[in-house]
Amino acid sequence: MLVAVWLGVTSPASAAFETADTGWEGCSQLLEVAKEELGSRRVRVIGSLDYSVLEPRDAILFLHPTVEVRFHPLAAFLAAGGRAAVVDDH
Repeated sequence: MLVAVWLGVTSPASAAFETADTGWEGCSQLLEVAKEELGSRRVRVIGSLDYSVLEPRDAILFLHPTVEVRFHPLAAFLAAGGRAAVVDDH
């Protein structure tokens, strides 16, 4: 069971959300807390998402997405019981 998928794309614009950044704009602590609370096997940091591998009990965190999030696969995932959240600075 995959509980959280952390989808982030590294670019200069998203440097503030870098998972290795321990500064105030970084997300290293957020990633650490997620792994501690959910288990490191259940948290993945990825750059692209294959919706076909997700199960309804999974959850996705889109962290400052810089690419288009495909509506139809996401809507189907949510309709099946999946969960998703978007974190952005806009």
